[in-house]
Amino acid sequence: MLKRLQIENLRILHSAIVEPGPGLNIVIGQNASGKTSLLEAMYLMARGQSFRSHRLRRLVSHGQSTLRVQASVESSSRLTVRLAVCFDREQGRLILRADGRQLRRASELTSFLPITVMHPDSHHLIDSNPQFRRRFLDWGVFHVEHGYLAEWRRYQRALRQRNHSLRDARADPDIWAGELALAGERIDRFRRRYFEVFTPCFTRLAHRLLNIEQGLMLYFRQGWKEGVGLHEAIISNTDRDRRLGYTYSGPHRADIQFLVDGTPVQHVISRGQQKLLILALLIAQVQTFRVQTGIDSLLLIDDLLSELDRSSQDSVLSCLRELETQVVMTVLDDFSLDRMRESEDRVFHVKQGVVSPG
Repeated sequence: MLKRLQIENLRILHSAIVEPGPGLNIVIGQNASGKTSLLEAMYLMARGQSFRSHRLRRLVSHGQSTLRVQASVESSSRLTVRLAVCFDREQGRLILRADGRQLRRASELTSFLPITVMHPDSHHLIDSNPQFRRRFLDWGVFHVEHGYLAEWRRYQRALRQRNHSLRDARADPDIWAGELALAGERIDRFRRRYFEVFTPCFTRLAHRLLNIEQGLMLYFRQGWKEGVGLHEAIISNTDRDRRLGYTYSGPHRADIQFLVDGTPVQHVISRGQQKLLILALLIAQVQTFRVQTGIDSLLLIDDLLSELDRSSQDSVLSCLRELETQVVMTVLDDFSLDRMRESEDRVFHVKQGVVSPG
């Protein structure tokens, strides 16, 4: 759980201190006031990267050379860990620390503060490239299956080697088939095990939020022909792979498919319903993570309620409060805060980069 966040020179937020509560936190402000940047600071603290830009230089406040984000995080054992992220724009250097110890990888941050975010580009989960859905699935698998990351790295190394061999007429690409198949099928088993727990949780939430009584189905596609071993699939497609220049079959092509009465969901539901479907995915992910690990995570939601009717807004807030996990959600300042707020909620106002409790 995030207990305290201190921000220096991140976009419009030159200096801010926030102490979010354990439940629902509402960040209210005008467009371009800095409320999304506040979420971005939390995400940077947990991932070492931004959900808005691949270039950390863009996060540094105008006229400044360095940004810092520091946080106090309560771990699953109720111990407080102090995290720090510092980025120097001139040197292009990112430094990550936990209790003063420098971390080697950004992925190490995630073990201290597991985080999930819903933002305007989250629609890619429904209507875009399968890589977005694989990334979503792998977040959940990574956190509950301790051997997953090692197998994924092993698979990626073998995949790069085989793809290189496919483009070299003198090389035999199939010497990598055994290594690929061994790691790939383990990845597939990890994913399926997670998917079996995740799916019923998601289905219940989707029915509740979207008011779809029946017909909503979620399918997992493994990335190669069903009923065929991965080793066989790789070997049998070597000639095609040589023409393509890359390995076609494997868990790197896995996907999740959403159907309503047999039709892809993006063709039969409204934009507002798509946002609710994405929220159901994220809440189900948070719930599954907690059930399987006993650890809380942080859920960030950017500007969800503005396109929803009042009934949908009430359903969303009810679901978020029942989560029993930390949520930080932004809303526009013309929103009816008095109607939506409950006594346990914590509210923050953001105006021209200044954050104040409300």
